[in-house]
Amino acid sequence: MLRSAIFTIGAFVGSAWLIVAALAWRDYQATLNRVDAEIRLAAASIQNHLGTLLHATEQIANGIARNYLERGDSIRTDAKYQSQLVSLLFDFSRDLASLSLIDVEGILVLTTVHFPTPFGISVRDRDYFEAFLSGEKGVFASRLTSGRISGMPGLTMAYPINRALLPHYRFGGAVLITIRSDVVARTIEEAGLKEKTSITIFNQQNRPVLTVDRGELVAIEEDIITLPNRTTDHSFNISLASDSSSTREVWVRLSKEIHARIAISNQDLFRLWQQNILENSLVAVLLTAFALIVVTHIKRLNRLLDREHAKRTISEDNLRFRVADLEATRHDLEDARLAAEKANAAKTDFLAAMSHEIRTPMNGILGFIDLLRRSPLDERQESYMRHVTDASKSLQAILDEILDFSKIEAGHVRITAERFDLHDLVKGVTDWARAQITRSNLVVEKRLPGGVPRYLIGDAHRLRQVLINLVSNALKFTQEGHVIIDVRETVHGPEMIELRFSVIDSGTGITPEDQAVLFKPFFQVDRPNHRHRDGTGLGLAICRQLIEIQGGRIGVISTLGKGSEFWFDLEFRLPTQDRPHLPVQAVPDHPRFSGVSRVLVVDDVAMNRELITAILEGAGFDVVEAESGRRALALARERTFDIVLMDIMMPEMDGLETTAHLRQLPGWERVPVIGLSASVLPDQIEIYLKRGIDAFIPKPLDAILLLSTLREWIDDGAERSTA
Repeated sequence: MLRSAIFTIGAFVGSAWLIVAALAWRDYQATLNRVDAEIRLAAASIQNHLGTLLHATEQIANGIARNYLERGDSIRTDAKYQSQLVSLLFDFSRDLASLSLIDVEGILVLTTVHFPTPFGISVRDRDYFEAFLSGEKGVFASRLTSGRISGMPGLTMAYPINRALLPHYRFGGAVLITIRSDVVARTIEEAGLKEKTSITIFNQQNRPVLTVDRGELVAIEEDIITLPNRTTDHSFNISLASDSSSTREVWVRLSKEIHARIAISNQDLFRLWQQNILENSLVAVLLTAFALIVVTHIKRLNRLLDREHAKRTISEDNLRFRVADLEATRHDLEDARLAAEKANAAKTDFLAAMSHEIRTPMNGILGFIDLLRRSPLDERQESYMRHVTDASKSLQAILDEILDFSKIEAGHVRITAERFDLHDLVKGVTDWARAQITRSNLVVEKRLPGGVPRYLIGDAHRLRQVLINLVSNALKFTQEGHVIIDVRETVHGPEMIELRFSVIDSGTGITPEDQAVLFKPFFQVDRPNHRHRDGTGLGLAICRQLIEIQGGRIGVISTLGKGSEFWFDLEFRLPTQDRPHLPVQAVPDHPRFSGVSRVLVVDDVAMNRELITAILEGAGFDVVEAESGRRALALARERTFDIVLMDIMMPEMDGLETTAHLRQLPGWERVPVIGLSASVLPDQIEIYLKRGIDAFIPKPLDAILLLSTLREWIDDGAERSTA
């Protein structure tokens, strides 16, 4: 075992060194390829920029030469012509410093540096003038010099005026175009090679005229050189020379006469590669040292392992038993979690199903009670009807609480954020509370300071639901005195505001023990002088959950025998701009419509059809009933209808399937279909609307809501038909 371990460690160390060598060679080749690609790309960029610039200077020089040959020395004092040259220079101001013209004697005729051009300034000592006198016929790139007038350094391109303009060569002066000294440095920087590159410009005599090293101008030390692979045609564009041991070079043809050499130091190129080699070698050295240390300790560890083997055998047996116990416990917990989730889902489904089953007969009870109250009744019958109505509304309130609680438990409650009028909302709750009072010694008041913003952005429906629940409790346990709805501002920011809502009563009060569990589900407080318990015990639990879902807090302050204050804090967004509140037009009870509209009522329950028909016919509608989806499709093929009231939950073919078939019939694409159902969870309603239902009305039906919805859709349909 010991020999095997030592052999394995040796093989591991040898492999590490082989990997280091392989990585070094791979990185070396990759560095060469990357650098060659980068330098060629940069050379192409430099060739394109500087070559284009030199071509432009040649065109400018030819234009100035032609003018000079035509007009002679008269252009010296031509302000308009010099203005044109200055404007031309401005177009190239980023690259060119000046435009000048000298005569055959080397005297300055015209310059953009100064107007009028000073007399008597000579450039006979410049190298380009000496070259032209010696018979040089092509463009001459002068070494970097400072301007005779401006004093600014630049690279002067001298173009003899006779070049390509006269049939026989005769020197008649030259056009001088000075390129800014920073053009080359700027071009290198734009090519991404400023920190590690030097570039040298060579003229037609193969003399260096300008050198920029790492973005800085440097003194020229070279003299005439021999360019590699130079030919007389234009095949000499970009040539990579790698024979130098210290640099890697690229030669670039900028024009027929001008060339550039771009050089990058191998030290700069391979610095990162050398650093990687050192790092990899250091890792290999450390691994070798570590291997030696490991080998020296293997014997000691071997002895320790032998001693520990017996102990480990016993410990492993114990561990296996412990792991088995933990695994069994985990499975039991997982089964318990799944069972709890199933039980919770079953409870939610049961509550939703029971809500649906109870809402369906409640639809008939409340609907027919409403119709019966509108018929002639004597005083006793009217009294009986009030009692039945109150009992039905109490039953509906209990049903709503159960449904709200089931929706919250299942996570189906959605909080909206819409603009609403807080002052109108509080006034509406106050008016509702006053309408519930049957005792003259109890008053309901509201406290809403004028400084509290009128318009907010939040869930007005949930706010009204919580306030009505708290006010209802206060009225229930307050025999005399007052119930106050108080709203005050606690935090006011630029975009948000926090308000505290309080419902204060002078009722029986609550003990500290009961206050601790007051907001738990199904808990009801035993109040003094209150003989029985009303409701489900879910109201305050629903309030707490609705407030906490919106990020708020709720609590109670109470003294037994003196009264209670239920409070909650909520944040609201402030509208970006205030606008006057437009009151919603109230819908009168059972309005009648001026025009007769034909309505198709589809419901498998005869009682529901009879109720809806009675309400609609009383409002002036022409109603046709269908007891199933198939019957509705048959009627739709025979007649035309203005609107359809469709029960969602029907046997054989439900309302959604029936609606899908209706939409396929000719002329039924735009007929509104209003869904009716006692299944009112938000996710369910969303499915109805996505499956083709235009609007939804919950059961038990509210006659006013039903008629107002019909009026809205019929009016919209009339507008669409006339549009």
